[in-house]
Amino acid sequence: MLTEFEVRRKIRDITASGEPANRQVRMLLRVGRALKRQLTALTKARRRILGGSDRNAGSQLDRLILRSRSLREEVRSEADQLRKPRSRGGLF
Repeated sequence: MLTEFEVRRKIRDITASGEPANRQVRMLLRVGRALKRQLTALTKARRRILGGSDRNAGSQLDRLILRSRSLREEVRSEADQLRKPRSRGGLF
């Protein structure tokens, strides 16, 4: 399971690397896919305990699911920013 710290560190390392932008995008999307698999597993676990009496476990899973979704969106947003063409403001 990826933690928030690991995901943020991977984003920082990937964007700071000297790799071409397309490679950075692919690397970021790989992290995004790992987060998607994590979200799927968390959602399945949440469904399994949905009817259970352990409310704390359910609320912790809910928080993990929300945090994982937000991290995945952050990774995808960063990849989208890298894909956008850079402005050529001084050429014209």
